[in-house]
Amino acid sequence: MREQEAAHSGSQREEAVRRIVELRSQGCRLYYFVPDFTSDEGLWRSVFRSYLRAYSAADQTALILMLPEGDASAELGEMLELLAAPGEDAPLVLAHLYSDAFFMRPCGRRTA
Repeated sequence: MREQEAAHSGSQREEAVRRIVELRSQGCRLYYFVPDFTSDEGLWRSVFRSYLRAYSAADQTALILMLPEGDASAELGEMLELLAAPGEDAPLVLAHLYSDAFFMRPCGRRTA
């Protein structure tokens, strides 16, 4: 089971990288956003709304949402509602799931 999950995760990662490379080659400006849905401040809402106000489908931009694995269905539903409001004029938003391990890397001493 873990091998299947790892293979699936690897293929998702490869697809995400392929899509990002494709967008960059088309001259698309990419913005990356890792919303903290656990924060009481709800800052992610302001950031997401600001992106939707600033850009449209005519702009060559994409917001890459890094969404935590787990249940974020309420927040994602809210984002989808906001994204649906401008209809076909909505800017490009792509989502990619991550686990906390995605951001972990061994800390080592840098050498000059």
